[in-house]
Amino acid sequence: MLEKTKTLLGSVKGIVGILIPVVFGLAILLFFWGIVKFIWSEGGGKEDGKKIMLWGVIAIFVMSSIWGLVAFIEGTFGIDKTTNANIPTINRSGGSSGGGCVDGYNAQGTQDGC
Repeated sequence: MLEKTKTLLGSVKGIVGILIPVVFGLAILLFFWGIVKFIWSEGGGKEDGKKIMLWGVIAIFVMSSIWGLVAFIEGTFGIDKTTNANIPTINRSGGSSGGGCVDGYNAQGTQDGC
């Protein structure tokens, strides 16, 4: 079960890692499309170009702000992006002793490879 969770989280991380630059690229393309529409249009088309440019700038600003906030939180709390989280596990076959196993250590704190 734990391996499936790690695999799922790894897959999600990979997909998000691909989607972030794609979404940034789309926001930049949206902004430039607004510039092109503003330059080539006359009358009411210029207003559409302004709106498209504005939404492109808003999208870029929001994504950059979130990216900066995440970097700030990582730096503040000393989160290392390259380190995998160590998920504690419990041996459910510990019986009535109330023991269990966390990372190879039993309830008494000795390492018995449980």
